[in-house]
Amino acid sequence: MTANRAAESNDYENPLMPNGRLRQMYAAMLRLRMLAGRIGSQPRRAAASPVGMEACLVAPAIDLEAEDLICDTLEGGAIDFLRGRSAEQVLTSGRRLRSSGTLAECGAATRLIAATGGTERLWMAAGAAAALKASSLRTQAKDGAVLVCYARRSDAQPSSWARVLQQVSAQKLPLLFILLPEHGPQGSRTGRMSAIALRSRVPGIPVDQDDAVAIYRVAQEAIGHARIGGGGALIECVRYAIEGQKQQPADAIQILAEYMLHRKVGDKRWMEAEAKSFGRRIGLRRVPVTRQA
Repeated sequence: MTANRAAESNDYENPLMPNGRLRQMYAAMLRLRMLAGRIGSQPRRAAASPVGMEACLVAPAIDLEAEDLICDTLEGGAIDFLRGRSAEQVLTSGRRLRSSGTLAECGAATRLIAATGGTERLWMAAGAAAALKASSLRTQAKDGAVLVCYARRSDAQPSSWARVLQQVSAQKLPLLFILLPEHGPQGSRTGRMSAIALRSRVPGIPVDQDDAVAIYRVAQEAIGHARIGGGGALIECVRYAIEGQKQQPADAIQILAEYMLHRKVGDKRWMEAEAKSFGRRIGLRRVPVTRQA
């Protein structure tokens, strides 16, 4: 059964999580991981690896339009691919290609280039969001543009974060901060930055960093709220841990695959075909295999 036939056979499709969007999100996450692995195998190709953060990087951005802005804190060819460059252009930098090549298809937002970290970057994001709001007010747009800014807790001291978030709250800026998980097996401390956001009167929502569907739904609601003038939010991607139980490794792509298989949105054959097809395009010999749920 193909993915299209699976979608047609469903009696009910959740309007908040369309089947087509699920397949798009899965493909983008899979391609991101595969390309990151391909880049990592090349000598002298230094890049910050997004492996393990695919859900955090893809889910909040997949609904964004060209008038929206997106600002990344990670750099490298894999992130360039995620934000609009073709896989072929990333792998053959400097060479002219006959066609645009294979894209991640992760939203259409305009990329805002800024410093990768620091307090100044947070204030720059607030300023850009203020400009978006002013533009929406001038044009009387019903749904204004938003800025999605990826960051880390370590980008600024808690007091600096609080001042930026207080500005977001006071001006109801259309700015959504996505806090990427910290390095290390334990990930981020659950809710630490969300608590700072809440004290600054900005919605702060901790979400499981490996649950793409949960991140998508929370981001979708926050972005919709920001578009109508309701102000920004902070989504904190964290690794959930159950007290008294040993931390188990999780794989966001596998979790999403199992969710899709359960809902009959796509089958194992389609998932394997996606991996093999993209793997051939980027010259990757070994491709990930989705385990049957």
